[in-house]
Amino acid sequence: GRIQSEFPLLRIGLAARSLEKLNVLQKELQKDHSSNAQTMLCDCDDVHSLARTVPRGKVLINCAGPYWSRGTPVVEQCIKAQTHYTDLSGETPMGKGVD
Repeated sequence: GRIQSEFPLLRIGLAARSLEKLNVLQKELQKDHSSNAQTMLCDCDDVHSLARTVPRGKVLINCAGPYWSRGTPVVEQCIKAQTHYTDLSGETPMGKGVD
């Protein structure tokens, strides 16, 4: 909410495997009426799902670990879509497998 109040033109998308959990998060963010986040279903283990979702954003913040086993397909899709990528990982072996 605070980010969007400071940057009103910023569009935020939330993606997850569970529509139920996304809806709960979206309702929580909308409590103060300052979030217009869109929700999308996406599974890091499904290349087709990633291919549909990743190009919709300019920056992807990955919070779905473990990154060493699930991060590489996400990064590869970001490279294809020219989408900036960051994550919360401290797992250095994950970065070694990405060209």
